[in-house]
Amino acid sequence: MKKNASSAPHPGILGLLQKMGIGRRRPVGIISDEDKYAWLGRMLADVSYEMTPAETKNAEKLNGLLPAGSRIYVVHLPNTDLTKTTKSYENALRAGYLPVPHLAARFVPDEATLRAFLANLQSLGLDEILLLGGGLKEQRGPYRTVMDLLHTGLFEEYGIRSFAVAGHPEPHPYASDEEILEAYTEKYEYFTSHGHEYCMMTQFTFATASLLGLIDTLRAHGLHFPIRAGLVGVVGFQVLIKYAVICGIGNSLKVLRKEAANISNLSRGYRTETFLLPLAEKVLSEPDPDRYAMLQHFHVFPFNNHARSIDYLQKLPLREQHKVTLE
Repeated sequence: MKKNASSAPHPGILGLLQKMGIGRRRPVGIISDEDKYAWLGRMLADVSYEMTPAETKNAEKLNGLLPAGSRIYVVHLPNTDLTKTTKSYENALRAGYLPVPHLAARFVPDEATLRAFLANLQSLGLDEILLLGGGLKEQRGPYRTVMDLLHTGLFEEYGIRSFAVAGHPEPHPYASDEEILEAYTEKYEYFTSHGHEYCMMTQFTFATASLLGLIDTLRAHGLHFPIRAGLVGVVGFQVLIKYAVICGIGNSLKVLRKEAANISNLSRGYRTETFLLPLAEKVLSEPDPDRYAMLQHFHVFPFNNHARSIDYLQKLPLREQHKVTLE
């Protein structure tokens, strides 16, 4: 129930009370490094990682580094035969992890293939999935968008209960901002009307303002997606710049090139700490605790540098408290 407007504090009185420190939710001023690293620790407690099907063969090598039960999102590559992907999910399960398959709408050739794929997931007891458009301009079957897949009703038929969808902190290379917002809205309305669990997995970015801007946009339109924000692990600048160009993330390219201009940075590669610490400060210094509440977890794109990335990110929250050296 909405409060009567007359019962709200007078703006002048409220401002005076805040200046006196009464009713202030967070201390005004610089957030301490200890607070930032503590926030990172909470955010990284349920971090997920991305692997290609081939990389899952080595998933057991992450035992002792990556906690058991962690989510491993398995990429759907353009030329993958969906009916033969079961092995990659079995690899992750055998290593003690929870595989979450990607499914790109434009890569699916027909309904029979989609049914066979979902039946394989059901046989393994998997009920989570990440749905994507696919990036290709031309589709290979009857499905062009995520909504085309959802409207088949097959996910409910085969017991899928939890869905992730892609989020774009920076302008999409093929679609306008209006089209992307409409797509977010359609997915959100579908999930909420069907009682599904859902979240948004964002493309990696190096621009804090881009990620927080996406959250503000979603919130302004009533789209309350829990968000797994995309990060990169410990990766060389040349590799990152290549992927940033492919993904069309212009704001991040500017940040990367500035970072790469420093010779000491160039020699050791990109460290996601340079993105995470300013992000932590922005979130922790925000007076409204609900503004960025949708930001709940991180998702890591390791670019085939899994062990080093996992080790780095697990040590990161301990750096301030225990002065851990990050390699």
